[in-house]
Order: sequence, then C-alpha cells, then structure tokens
Amino acid sequence: MENHVAAKSKSRLPLEDVTVIDLTQAWAGAYATNLLGDMGAEIIKIEARNRPDVWRGVLSPQVAALNPENYLGGDPGLKPYERACLYHGVNRNKRSVTLNLTMDEGVDLFKRLVKRGDIVAENFTPRVMGNLGLAYDTLKELNPGIIMISMPGYGGSGPLRDSRGVGGTIEPMSGMSSLMGYADGPAINHGTMYPDPVAGMMAVCAVLMALHHQRRTGRGQYIDLSQHETTISMLTSALMDYSMNGRVGKRAGNRHAFMAPHQNYPCQGEDAWIAIAVSSDQEWQNLMRAMGDPAWAKDEKFRTAPGRKKNEDELDGHMSAWTKQHDKHKLMKQLQDAGVAAGVVNALGEVVEDPHLQARGFIETLDYFEAGRFKTPGVAWKMSATPGRIWRTAPTLGQDSAYILGKHLGITAEEYQALVQKKVTGEELDFD
Repeated sequence: MENHVAAKSKSRLPLEDVTVIDLTQAWAGAYATNLLGDMGAEIIKIEARNRPDVWRGVLSPQVAALNPENYLGGDPGLKPYERACLYHGVNRNKRSVTLNLTMDEGVDLFKRLVKRGDIVAENFTPRVMGNLGLAYDTLKELNPGIIMISMPGYGGSGPLRDSRGVGGTIEPMSGMSSLMGYADGPAINHGTMYPDPVAGMMAVCAVLMALHHQRRTGRGQYIDLSQHETTISMLTSALMDYSMNGRVGKRAGNRHAFMAPHQNYPCQGEDAWIAIAVSSDQEWQNLMRAMGDPAWAKDEKFRTAPGRKKNEDELDGHMSAWTKQHDKHKLMKQLQDAGVAAGVVNALGEVVEDPHLQARGFIETLDYFEAGRFKTPGVAWKMSATPGRIWRTAPTLGQDSAYILGKHLGITAEEYQALVQKKVTGEELDFD
C-alpha cells in the first residue's frame, strides 16, 4: 500500500539501478542510506518483528502518550513506532522488510538478497554480523561484487572495537567537546549528536567511490568506517596545532582566532540573535558605516584587527548595545547590503518558513499515511540532469516484505504466508 507516496518525477535518478540492503538503525547509518535513497537507490531496510529500528522509539501507546511531542502531529496513536519523528527523519525513500536473522530461514533469505544486491550497510558492533554468520568474507563468497560498509562507533579493530557508542558519547571521546563551550565555562556537546550526520555523509562518499570501482572492475569492497575517526577528522586545525606547536585548543565560545567582531549578538525580542563576522579592516569600515560611524568605533585601539581582538570584550559590549536596538531580520539585510557577513540565528520554526529555503524548493510538504501533511527537509543537493526526489515517506514495519521477497526472490503469496506463520517475516510486532 502506497498511501503516503509523494508525486513521482519522470527524471532519471543517478542511483536508480543500485540496490542497498540496509541493516542500519538510529541516525548515522540510516542517514547514509537515506541520502542514497534520495538519489534513486532501492533501499531495502531490514528489521525484525521482535527487533525494530531503535529510532521507532517506544512501542507502547500508553508510554508514548507521556511524550506526544516526539510523534507526528503530536499524537503517538495506537502504533507509536510508526509515527516517531526521529524514525521518519532518516528513513524516507526506503522499503521495509522484516527478517528474523536468528532463524535459519531468515538468514537464508538475507543471503539470497545479497546475491541480488550491490551494497550491504550495517552499524552494529563488530561482533554482530560474524555471530549471525553474515560477515563480509561470507557475503563476498555469495556475491564477489558486493560492497559492505560497517559503521561501528570505534571501528572494526583496536581496543575499543566492541565498545558501543552514539554521537553523544563519541563527541567527547573525539576531543570535540573539549573545544565546545565558553572560555569561562565547562566543555559541552553540540545541541544535536553532531558525529552522526558527519559519519553518514562520509559513508555516502566512501560507498560511491566503492561503487565506481565496482562498476569498473566488477569487484566489491569492505569499508570499515569509524564514527569516532570521522568526528576527529573535523578537528584537523586543532590537532595540527597541537602536533606542531604543542598548544592544546581552548574553548572560545563564538569567537574566532583572528576575526573581531565575531560573535552572536542580541537583537530586539526574546532570545533573538544575529551572527556577525568581520574578516578584514575593509569589512570593519563597512560595518562602521552601517552603524552610522559611532564615536567609540573611531578609537585607535579598534582601527586594526589585532587591536580589535585585544580589546574584544569592550568591542562586544559596544556591538551588543547597538544590535539590541534592531530587528534581527532587518539588521541582517542592512549589514549584508553594506558588505558585512551577517546572518540571523533562526529558531527551528523560522528555518522551516525561511523565504530563501522556500524559494529554492528545499522545504517540501509530504503526506505521512494517516498522520496528515507535514513540512520536511528536501533533497540535500541539486543536480541538473539527474535530480533527486522524495517518492515516499518512511515505511511502516514490514510494509514491503511481500513485495520485495516476491520481486527479488520469487517468493509466492502462499510461501510468504508460511514465513509469516513461522515469524520469519510479517508486518506486525511480535515478542512472543
């Protein structure tokens, strides 16, 4: 049943002949396959009736009702695991198939799918796929061209290989948290689990390179992608500074190593802010003109970038007193028109309604089965000849089991019902 499908485009998609067998859960891995699906790949999302994706959240409607804001339309309904916002955020453009991989029949069906696939993606700890009898060495015997990407928190080797991790724990382990926060405050994490989307995007790049190699040579590859290491790669300047100069990076809030002013400044209204960054003396002159050439700005100590940096506390005080007098959106336009880098700090609701994103068609409105129509981020990049598209929202549990098993493996309706009776597959939760 396709009762939550968006309108289909007739344009050819760049990955529409690629099949991905997707065992990933939660964010990083699911985001990677989400991006591949946006580009047309057939994503076969594998769950089990007794082990659904953890981002489906709470399974009990009574418990889910305690936090209705986590569900589409603020209503968990009778099947909250079908309405969790987190799950819907990274599982569009996918087909859902349930397979119990602790059963011989489930493993056999999975192996048969691998023979027909191009990519296998998983983000378990390293021991899991081997324990299931589905390690890469086994899968490449079935399909020498298969690309397998594993995304454990700390990689497939080393002393932390069996440690579990999520973005919120990997961020401090990477050293990133030590650089986050204000100079006089404690180390903090990002407001979101920053390492997850970073790992997801890098996984896509790695898979596409492996796919290019596969199409040229017929040979697959095994990709061991550590979320810990992909996060550390975002800290290159701090790591190089320590390696070459022995300096340990310090927390600096929103300030910059040499730009001043460089800060989020308060504006009119409650919790309203604007980000302003001045990278040169010419931009400083542009800013002064936009401010009406205030007397304090003519002080010799603010004339050069080093002087402004040395007197940054005083400078930020003057800036804040001025920005507080202005509406953030009007001030952004005024400063940009004057040649000053400035941008409003948007609340989430403002992002969704942002006129620039609306004009580019990035914010889309989709039908979410019985939950209604909601706005959602669109495809992450635009391609002229082979544009991506959203053709469906996230599938319900096992929604496509019969379709996929029939299409790829020739499973008949009668055979499918027998598998449902054995609890190998199906469309309903089962914890008996």
